[in-house]
Amino acid sequence: MNMLIALLYFILAKTSLLIAIGPGYSSPIWPASGLALAAVLSKGYSILPGIGIGSFLANSTQQGFDDPLIIFINLVIGIGAMLQSAFGSKLIKRYAKFSEALNTSYNITLFFIFGAVVSTIINASIGNLTLWAFKIIPTHDLLNNFLTWWFGDMLGVVAISTLCLTWLIQDNPFWKKRRLPITLTALVAYAIMTLILNLADNSEKKHMHYTFHDKATIMTTSLINHIDQYSTSLAYIRAFYESSQEVTEKEFYTFTNNQSLNQAHSPLITWHQLVISKNRDAFEENQLITPIQSNEYLVSTYQKNSLNTNSMQKVGIYISPIHKEKLLLSRESGKEFVIHAKDKTQMHSVFMPIYNGGIKETPSERKMNFKGFLSLDFYLNDLTKYVTNYLSTDDIVLVINDTCFNKNVNTLNQNELTSTLTTDPYFIKTKSFSFYDYNWKINAIATNKFLDSNHMLIFYSIVFFIVMILNGVTLITTARFAESEHMRIIETNLLNQQTKAKIAADEANRSKSAFLAKMSHEIRTPMNAIIGFSDLLQNVSMSEKGKSYLQNISNSSNSLLSLVNDILDLSKIEAGKITLQLEALNISDFINDMHTLFVDRISKKDLNLTVSINKNLPKILELDENRLRQILNNLLSNSLKFTDSGSITITADYKTKPNQEDLIDLIITVKDTGKGIPINQQPNIFNSFEQVKGQSQAVYGGTGLGLPISRKLADIMNGSLTVNSTVAEGSCFTLTLTQVKVLQNKEKSTGSTPSINEIIFKPATLLLVDDNKLNLKLLVHMLADFPFKIHTAENGQLALEKQAEINADIILHDILMPVMDGYELATHLKNDPINSRIPRVALTAAALNEDIDKINKLCDAYLFKPFHRNELIEILIRFLDYEIDQKNNSL
Repeated sequence: MNMLIALLYFILAKTSLLIAIGPGYSSPIWPASGLALAAVLSKGYSILPGIGIGSFLANSTQQGFDDPLIIFINLVIGIGAMLQSAFGSKLIKRYAKFSEALNTSYNITLFFIFGAVVSTIINASIGNLTLWAFKIIPTHDLLNNFLTWWFGDMLGVVAISTLCLTWLIQDNPFWKKRRLPITLTALVAYAIMTLILNLADNSEKKHMHYTFHDKATIMTTSLINHIDQYSTSLAYIRAFYESSQEVTEKEFYTFTNNQSLNQAHSPLITWHQLVISKNRDAFEENQLITPIQSNEYLVSTYQKNSLNTNSMQKVGIYISPIHKEKLLLSRESGKEFVIHAKDKTQMHSVFMPIYNGGIKETPSERKMNFKGFLSLDFYLNDLTKYVTNYLSTDDIVLVINDTCFNKNVNTLNQNELTSTLTTDPYFIKTKSFSFYDYNWKINAIATNKFLDSNHMLIFYSIVFFIVMILNGVTLITTARFAESEHMRIIETNLLNQQTKAKIAADEANRSKSAFLAKMSHEIRTPMNAIIGFSDLLQNVSMSEKGKSYLQNISNSSNSLLSLVNDILDLSKIEAGKITLQLEALNISDFINDMHTLFVDRISKKDLNLTVSINKNLPKILELDENRLRQILNNLLSNSLKFTDSGSITITADYKTKPNQEDLIDLIITVKDTGKGIPINQQPNIFNSFEQVKGQSQAVYGGTGLGLPISRKLADIMNGSLTVNSTVAEGSCFTLTLTQVKVLQNKEKSTGSTPSINEIIFKPATLLLVDDNKLNLKLLVHMLADFPFKIHTAENGQLALEKQAEINADIILHDILMPVMDGYELATHLKNDPINSRIPRVALTAAALNEDIDKINKLCDAYLFKPFHRNELIEILIRFLDYEIDQKNNSL
């Protein structure tokens, strides 16, 4: 991994050097710093050697491996890159909570502050101080180079650190999901940075070039104008001398002052007079000079010194014989000549020959009329310095080059320069001009100070904040997307789990339903025989002791049947298998029937049972009669059980709904004067298999299922069941059924059903089908008193064969049988054109509503096991012909 990071660092570094702008030793964007920080954050400190190697190779391949000093400097810079990434990683992990995946604006801001702004100071400082210490960069470039380096690292971190993180972090799905948007954003951000910085650099460079061109033009023009002014002034003085017979000291002073030569940069004007043999004595007598042995000579008589503009100087200075040849040539030709001093003064002297009456045409005439020389001395360095200071320009230098000799005619004082000169031809302006016999080029050259005085750091700052905001927004957006995607996956997994759980629950419900059906059949079938034969024994004469035993059997059977019914009801409720059978019910008649059902039992305990029905209570309501009866039966049974004296009262009342005339809230209460229930135990009585603590099981019995089932049924009926009880005063149970629909004249018609004792059946053929021989025997005994021809079969297949022989008038069959069950038998009979009209009665122990629904679709009626003889006869009355026994009827 270290070698891979070193290679990536090297590639990114070399790429960034290709877009380097401006002077210095650093690139404006250094993406390798972003890679280094991301590598340490994702892989730990063990990756630091790879960063150091990549940094060393990137710098060394750029500058070469020949110089040991450069190699050492590159090693130091590589160590700085390692320290920078390590320090940045530590700060981010501590303050920006990097482990939390950078998903808030606060953490993202801290990430960029510590990773991009703070930590990048380290290598910018180490690198620049090392380069400065070994004099690779001058002091005046130190700050600018530091800022460029620092901003380059900052932009590199902001640009690609998050991109590198998304690809280096392999085991975090949160970061993996953000790869594509962060990668695209980072690439766009890097392209934007490069484009903006290059556009800004080009724009700034053009602006700088325009500024340089204007300043250079002014400087070169000013210098040329000054030199031209020297030539012009010298020509005026020449004309003055040539037009005068003799120029006195006062005249020389007056005239030179009028030529605007009194500025600080004014040259030295000197009159060099020719002294010949005929007037030599008189001249030497008046001048302070030492005579020389020569027929003629030149002597400097008057000077106009720029440093002393108020007095003339009488000098007795002979012209150096070194220049004698040039002087003679100038005297004979009438042309000026320039002497360039070879010392550091860079003084230039212009000698102009003066003749009586002006320049003559022939050499002999010029020799005869020669009066002397006017000379003009000026220091070119001082003049260029004056122009620079006068224009307040210290970042552009003027260098004058003599094209004839290809050398500079002014020497630059390096100690006076503020910075080194650029070699960029874009910032060098050249202007040619002639100065007498010389051809000069004035080169205006920008210094690095001029190039450094730009506004690129402002652009760096702007780009930094733009890219930071762009990447920050992307991080926040992708974090939210990743979180939502993560939540979606969680929800999908949860949904899958829920689906699996639902499938498992459905399977469990199916298993439970199958279990309930099986248990219901297995329990009710033998119970049917026990209860049935007990009923038959009631009509057999036996001793009192035998009757007592029979009554005990009957009571125990009914108790067991009640328990089984309760358990099956509770199981069906919990499995969601209870559905309501809503039909029209005369609520007043129903309450009165409940009174009739319990009045004898209550009277045996010397209790009073009263009924109170609101006279305005709507007569016909849409209710499930069986479930309502089951609830009230439980409530009245409990009141009867726990009340030893006093009374039991049934009350029926209602509440109307505003703007809902066809809906009411039905309120039925059962109030007793029994022992009452402690307030702390009242919630427990509605829990399955729980009873009031301290209650004697031997005295009161019960299973603790009646009230829980009643409350659950109330909930299913869109109602509630509550209790209000006081110990030793009694209890009041309130059943409230909401949104009960009021029906008008829709009371269920029950018709007129004759008494069983009045029935005389006509002869008929019956086919009884059951795999339980005991139940078949019970059915035969129950029907033995009627003129029926009874045939039996033990399964559906045998029943079909038997039916083909006997053509029974009615078929009573069990449901769960081997070979062919009751459903398949009923289906065959229903689909058979011959047998489809024959009544089919199912004798079932089914516990589930779906079983009943299926039976209703296939059979004409059904009878729940265990059943009594009277219930069987009531079914037969519906399908077989009979007569009314008039004798019994008249009685």
